[in-house]
Amino acid sequence: MIRIDSNPNNRTPLTKVVFMDENLDPSFIKNIPNATSGTVLLPPPSVVRNYIDSNDLNYYTFEYQGYMSMYCRDFIAAMLYDAVFFNTDILIVIDSNHDMYMNQILMFMDNMYGFNINTQTLAPDPNRIMTLRNDLVMLCGVSEYEVTSKLYPNAISPFIRRR
Repeated sequence: MIRIDSNPNNRTPLTKVVFMDENLDPSFIKNIPNATSGTVLLPPPSVVRNYIDSNDLNYYTFEYQGYMSMYCRDFIAAMLYDAVFFNTDILIVIDSNHDMYMNQILMFMDNMYGFNINTQTLAPDPNRIMTLRNDLVMLCGVSEYEVTSKLYPNAISPFIRRR
């Protein structure tokens, strides 16, 4: 399950924590088990600067979605893989500027892979499952066998004897 919260203490010992605050002291992250920085998912400064100057939400969305597609797909795909296929609890800890990025990240997850975390169940869109599969193999280095066995657990094994 993927949860979004501003309090990093709302976790269990097995929760993976993704901090979205770029001003956070790295030693703080090191002291929390299973924690990492998710600042790669934040919009590039040039996109933010142009958005503030122009106040053009369409430009901001286009540029930020393009950035995530180019540079963040592996991080997001791995996060979804852990949450859905290993039933890992992932807590995304947001900062006070979360309005600038969180809706865009959720939109990317929904548009790219068909995951909508605002629903009760986090399940992939069957029409976009191959995009996630390809990203897990090509970008995250997950073996094809592992991805296929998780995505298609009822698939016929090539080692089963046929009559």
